[in-house]
Amino acid sequence: MHEFSGEMPTALPQLYEYFFDGEKKEWIPWANLVPKYVHDPQRKFNDILVPTVDTVRTTWLLKLQVRKSFFFFTSSNIISII
Repeated sequence: MHEFSGEMPTALPQLYEYFFDGEKKEWIPWANLVPKYVHDPQRKFNDILVPTVDTVRTTWLLKLQVRKSFFFFTSSNIISII
């Protein structure tokens, strides 16, 4: 379900359940962004990551943080992240 940017989404109980797509100018439920899981029988168990709403949302937040971070190298070779 997609709703216009001028309207707050109301289909799900919390705004937290939505992603705002700035390019499309619409609210999209995180559940709609979860890719289909395709099992690879050759993959080791500990290498499997099944996409869920939480993994998609967390991955997006981490990518956003990396893009917004600044790395500074000091004379003592210590990296500072702001």
